Amino acid sequence: MGHAPARQLARHSGDLYWKEDEEAVRRHRRRRRKQIRHQLGCLGFLVAALTAWAAGPTAPFSHKIHAPLKLNCAFCHSGAAKAERAGFPKATTCRTCHTSFPDDAKFPAQRVYRLADYVFFSHASHVNAKVDCARCHGPVNERPVLTKEVDHTMKACVDCHKEHKATVVCTACHELGQ
Repeated sequence: MGHAPARQLARHSGDLYWKEDEEAVRRHRRRRRKQIRHQLGCLGFLVAALTAWAAGPTAPFSHKIHAPLKLNCAFCHSGAAKAERAGFPKATTCRTCHTSFPDDAKFPAQRVYRLADYVFFSHASHVNAKVDCARCHGPVNERPVLTKEVDHTMKACVDCHKEHKATVVCTACHELGQ
């Protein structure tokens, strides 16, 4: 009778302490559930840590590494041909070649060029006018990491507009009253 669980002992009608035994069983179960929750939490943390470790650190994007593929800029920067901003690629674009690229991954990039608020610029109009990307962004395909190489001054823009016989009217790039 010494090896029987406390619950079985408590079922005997002659046992005066069955309620105390039943409470001991409940305490044991609560303690065991708490231990299991703790172990599952540790396991979850371990899985997350190993997943992050396996993915490795996010490396900076290199145009130079991708240049031999001779991709059109608009393949990755889809907004360049149809919007004001070229934008950064979505994970699905990267997964075209990098099949293990995670769904929730952010493109490892930082914006290099930023125009003043009072300047209106449309990538689409410049792409459609056949202005080479390097004219405004420098020799991107030769750079492992991008830095600001081209000054976006009003003089540089006006010179380019004159060279390509584009309008130099102020309101083409500036909204009046700003």
